[in-house]
Amino acid sequence: DDNFPPTFRSTGQDTRWQILTLLEANVYEKLLKINYETMQYQPQLATHWKISEDKLTYWFRINPDARWSDGREVTAEDVVASFNLLADKGHGDPNTYTLYGESFEIPLIAESKYIVRIKSKNVDWRTFIYAAASASILPSYYLNKVDGAGYVEKYQYEMLPGTGPYILDKEKTTKDNNGVIVLHKRKDYWGDKLYV
Repeated sequence: DDNFPPTFRSTGQDTRWQILTLLEANVYEKLLKINYETMQYQPQLATHWKISEDKLTYWFRINPDARWSDGREVTAEDVVASFNLLADKGHGDPNTYTLYGESFEIPLIAESKYIVRIKSKNVDWRTFIYAAASASILPSYYLNKVDGAGYVEKYQYEMLPGTGPYILDKEKTTKDNNGVIVLHKRKDYWGDKLYV
């Protein structure tokens, strides 16, 4: 039991466990990913992005083919809701809510179904990384029903639908005998044919 994480959430109190980073990376996705061989950004949930001349505003176009594991479309509203959660003090992780609350103007703006605008409060090279390649995107149709404290309480050992290639097997995952976490590769993963 000592090795089993205290939660499956990737945001909020008690989330500083390496296994949670691995779970998050397999179940959820970010707007972009960094290719560590070329050190270039590559599409993940977003197909295109643009940075304003003053380097304070970023636009991302969500891939219209992107789907949650329950089959629903990924939209700009999901990005807005995910950043709202990250900046919400109620989830109890001051490192996260301070970083996102002080770095970005919250709420973000969904300019259309697939275009989201993220406005940074300061010119800092790190804010693009935080926006594009650090924040896992979660489904708004779950997040819009809870605040940060409600998210921590409701999703302690639940994982929301993700866009990544794996899904948690709740039946085979157990805390007994030091615990086992079981993931299955999705047969319907929306990004199977993408270059990345």
